[in-house]
Amino acid sequence: MGHCTLHQHFSAIEKELDLLKKTTKGEFSSSLFTDLQTEVKIQGEELHKEVKMATEAIEDSTKTYIGEINLQITGLKQQVADLS
Repeated sequence: MGHCTLHQHFSAIEKELDLLKKTTKGEFSSSLFTDLQTEVKIQGEELHKEVKMATEAIEDSTKTYIGEINLQITGLKQQVADLS
């Protein structure tokens, strides 16, 4: 009889532990999910800023490069005109 009571006691403890694990896991998962959402949002905003800065830098360097090419073309036109 004492063995059954002890077994019942351990079963009750196991049920409480399982419930605690589920509750803790649920709260942890919810908290973790919220933290991950926040982190993804922050990382997304930072990535957007970096992409914007990189795009602006590429646009600036492209404009500079096109300007240099145009100067070279103008110089070549002048050389051709001088030869004529």
